[in-house]
Amino acid sequence: MIMSGFVYAYRYGDGDHVKIGKTNDLSKRRRALQGAHHNPLVLVDSIEHDDYQEGEKHIHLLLGSRRVQAQGAGSREHFLVGDSELAEAFEETRNYLDRDLPRQRELAKYEALEASEDILPPTEDILQVRELFGELSAKRARLQPKWDRLDDEVRELQEKQRAEREQLNREFAELDAEEQRLATTIKLAIGPAAGIDGVATWKSVRDRNRRFDPEWLKADDPELFEAYRTAFDQARFRKEQPAAHEAHMRVTTHRDFEWMSELDPGTDERASEDH
Repeated sequence: MIMSGFVYAYRYGDGDHVKIGKTNDLSKRRRALQGAHHNPLVLVDSIEHDDYQEGEKHIHLLLGSRRVQAQGAGSREHFLVGDSELAEAFEETRNYLDRDLPRQRELAKYEALEASEDILPPTEDILQVRELFGELSAKRARLQPKWDRLDDEVRELQEKQRAEREQLNREFAELDAEEQRLATTIKLAIGPAAGIDGVATWKSVRDRNRRFDPEWLKADDPELFEAYRTAFDQARFRKEQPAAHEAHMRVTTHRDFEWMSELDPGTDERASEDH
């Protein structure tokens, strides 16, 4: 026995946000949904049908462009759609379930058959269908140039954007290289100092992490160093000689270069005094 169910649309409050899903029990489903939301749920429309699962697939397909783009397993059932468009989608889904789906299933049994050699004479209804198909083909032919033109415009825009992006990338690369050359010049001028007044600083900054320096141990205690080498076994040395290992943990530093955005206040005063 086939059990019927529902395709439903619940709207969250007064906005366009709707949840479109399927259920065997509409009332139970509403209570479950309402318990997870503060805004009152309003049943906008529903379809009771034996093929309700196919109905949900169809209306989701119709409103695919309105689907909420969000993470989560339930996001595929959430849509932003107005009342009129939602009503049209439900009406089309009813027609699909009552008319198109049964015809598709009937057609399936003929697709499995081997066709005979008979050619049937056309009836008036069949000729009308053929005429409608011709009208659709003509409409498609009228729409196609618009589609092709839009396609060409999109392609041209993409090519223009790509060319502009490539040009900007080149210009930024040139800026990066020139800035690096200028910074190198200033760093060489600073040398071991901390900076040049009013120009830039290049200060040493202590790193958070320390590292063991075996060369320091070697210079400090060659015999102890030799006792742990084949290749120096730092893991064994750390375990067996923790005090010596800790004593030879070197604090590393790096130098942080920074341009001065403005002259030091004292610079202007000294310049005035010189003049």
